[in-house]
Amino acid sequence: MLDIPGIIEDAAAGKEGGREVIAVARSADLILIVVDVASINCLEIIKNELYRAGFRLNETAPNIDVVKRDRGGVLVNSAVRQTRMDNEFIKSVLNEFSIHNAELTLREDITPERLIDKISRNRAYMPMFCVGEQD
Repeated sequence: MLDIPGIIEDAAAGKEGGREVIAVARSADLILIVVDVASINCLEIIKNELYRAGFRLNETAPNIDVVKRDRGGVLVNSAVRQTRMDNEFIKSVLNEFSIHNAELTLREDITPERLIDKISRNRAYMPMFCVGEQD
């Protein structure tokens, strides 16, 4: 169990050592947020800062395989019908990350955000519970 200092607004950007505080949380298996119920907006600030720092709370990792290749362009295989992005849009997202040769296997109707999360490889998916306390 780790008890870290409170997360403040702009912590993910490094304000008052926020990056260091948030980095400690990456080694945890569960995030437990304790908030004062009188100031409920602080929960949204904490969740937003964790999101900006790459935490995906109460989410599963995207069900995608990305295998980089030496040549051949981008090949997109999909086990489900894609309604949110077409293959050309997927290729343009990969191009932004300098991935020009790869094979993608999609097992969910992927959103651009979840595709970027998978490519970024620096996201932490973990469960989160919130406890409210009253003074």
